[in-house]
Amino acid sequence: MPNIDQITTTLSAKLVLILDSDPEIISSIPISDVKEELFEIGIDPQPLVGAIGLSGQSVKDSDLQTTADVSWETKELLRAANEEVFEDGVDNELTKGLASLFERYNDGLINELTYLLLYKEINEEIASEILRWLGRLDDPSSQHDRLFLLEECLRNSSTRIRDAASVGLASLDDAHAIPFLQQAIQQEQCVELREDMEQVLAQLEATRRCHSS
Repeated sequence: MPNIDQITTTLSAKLVLILDSDPEIISSIPISDVKEELFEIGIDPQPLVGAIGLSGQSVKDSDLQTTADVSWETKELLRAANEEVFEDGVDNELTKGLASLFERYNDGLINELTYLLLYKEINEEIASEILRWLGRLDDPSSQHDRLFLLEECLRNSSTRIRDAASVGLASLDDAHAIPFLQQAIQQEQCVELREDMEQVLAQLEATRRCHSS
């Protein structure tokens, strides 16, 4: 029976063939939708998302270098953040560094953070600060991917991360998150956090009513 790495490699190769045959299809597939489907069936989306991004194009050294750069710089920033003490509402070197990386790499940074956060390669304190920052980030072009990540983190095993995801969604104020919050509230065992989530849910429902009126 093939293992998960073999399945991922096979799927990646097939995606490349499909997309090479019709490169215009790339623009019609939201990357966050692809990631969500892959996570649901337990497949690491990183190689496949890379295949989608590079198929239909020649793989240039500069493309690979950019991916390596954002990965290395993000991890260096996170290592430095281990020495920081975070305070609510106070800017810090981590968020300043994230803003600088986002200016240069945009979606590349969001993809890297998505991978690191969902595969729990960042400690809870730093992960929570990143999620709050993602919610505050004012960038419509990356909103869909940031929304996906925040929604996914509502299911994290860490109460602290679930709380940060809820705070991020409050800042993002996107009614799309309503069913995800409803599900999270039903499953939440921490009474205080459940009450906080209910407040965020009420806010998003008000936002939806405002937009529909």
